[in-house]
Amino acid sequence: MKTPEYTGIRFKHFIPGILWFFLILILICLPQSKVPDIEIWWIELIKPDKFIHAAMFGIQQLLLILPYKMNKAASDTIRRKTLFFGILVVLWGLTTELIQLQIPGRSFEWMDWLADSVGVILVVLYFFRKEKKNLPHH
Repeated sequence: MKTPEYTGIRFKHFIPGILWFFLILILICLPQSKVPDIEIWWIELIKPDKFIHAAMFGIQQLLLILPYKMNKAASDTIRRKTLFFGILVVLWGLTTELIQLQIPGRSFEWMDWLADSVGVILVVLYFFRKEKKNLPHH
């Protein structure tokens, strides 16, 4: 029996990633006065906002790659798309910081962009490692 071949991905498979993109856009456009303040001493020590940044952008990366994985794209295609979207999502993180320069009470923070990028990089490394196992050996 022949295995089904990869025939491309429909737009609807990217809808979760697109919606997530707009969720991030809405959240970063909130003025600082609308962002809840967490005033618990131990939470302040671990800087949870950096984990939130990493998770938000890691999820963005994941939602852009999953359609390829779910549609059984070849491992080399998944690796190429993972890198391509990884670069785009890291640039999206930089763009969100630049947008925040225009929002009252918000500012550009290099550490936020670094946290965004770390989230993306972790997802990229995960997929590269996972797909490396699936590549044909020469």
